[in-house]
Amino acid sequence: MSSKAKAKRDRKKGKTKPSEPPKMSAPALRSLLFGGDQSLESWGLISFVLLGLTLAVWGVLAARPGGALPIWLYSQGRFFLVPVALGVAAWALVTVLRRKPVIQHKRLWPLVALAGTIGLAPFPVPYPAPRERAPSHARVRFPLQGSWRVRWAGEGVENNPLVLEPARRFGLVLVREEEGSMLLPGTDPARPAAPQDHLGFGLPVLSPVDGIIAGLTESLPDDFERRAPMLGNYVVIKVAAGEYFWLSGLKRDSVLPETGDRIVAGDPLASIGASAARRPTAEPHLALFMASSPDPSLAEGIPWQLEAWNQGGRQKGPGMPQGGVDWNGSPRGPLIRPVE
Repeated sequence: MSSKAKAKRDRKKGKTKPSEPPKMSAPALRSLLFGGDQSLESWGLISFVLLGLTLAVWGVLAARPGGALPIWLYSQGRFFLVPVALGVAAWALVTVLRRKPVIQHKRLWPLVALAGTIGLAPFPVPYPAPRERAPSHARVRFPLQGSWRVRWAGEGVENNPLVLEPARRFGLVLVREEEGSMLLPGTDPARPAAPQDHLGFGLPVLSPVDGIIAGLTESLPDDFERRAPMLGNYVVIKVAAGEYFWLSGLKRDSVLPETGDRIVAGDPLASIGASAARRPTAEPHLALFMASSPDPSLAEGIPWQLEAWNQGGRQKGPGMPQGGVDWNGSPRGPLIRPVE
């Protein structure tokens, strides 16, 4: 019996084995992805390594483990990955132009990996704080008197660029304003305003919480002309285990309590200064935030809420007002004041 006849008989009896899908060998897969020339150029190999490192960092941040490692990766990782990726991109451009033909199949995926690294490495998302869904239960009162404009607050980079900072992830920044101006009456608009020309400079700050003073800094000058530190002068109040309330941007030598003192909400605390202000949008302000540590390099933001405030003649809270600035740097957040 011929082989064809035997195969036909086997098919009728159902003895033939079901056909298996063809298996793709490793060389065939490389040929599909990179074309006939399966050798990657050096910059292409580095592109895949950089993308792998970037995805690994994203994986660590997504796990929200807390601690120094995710803070360092989020804050400093971009300063390594992005410059290296841009350097590799320049290297790739020179190589592509020198080695003809310019368009080659094997260069496609390395370029995609390089573009992915450049797009993902800046980590353009709010810091993934471990306690993002576990807010503090501390009662936080409005710590100022008079009307204050919300400069930064809330979610989203457009409303609050502090979301990109691990410690100040849930921060609130207030500036003094009356009748649409932040300057004292009679201030000459033709010259740059000094700190003392602003309505908020030197105004008293009351403690917004009950707690113990866990740390403070009050030696930095109030000067717009220098590059001010991010926090300026500050006070840190421990309100619970692993919860520290920060008030920053204070006036030099204005802090009244000392480290270790116990205070209650409403106690005089300090004065508003310009120790954290910098041009071109410099004005004395008060920054408030809750964090997990009294050490700013190890602190991760904790959600918190203002107990109550007055906005547009109506009492609001507990909650958090929304901030933001216009294209020219002017705050467009609401005007709020303490509840009388």
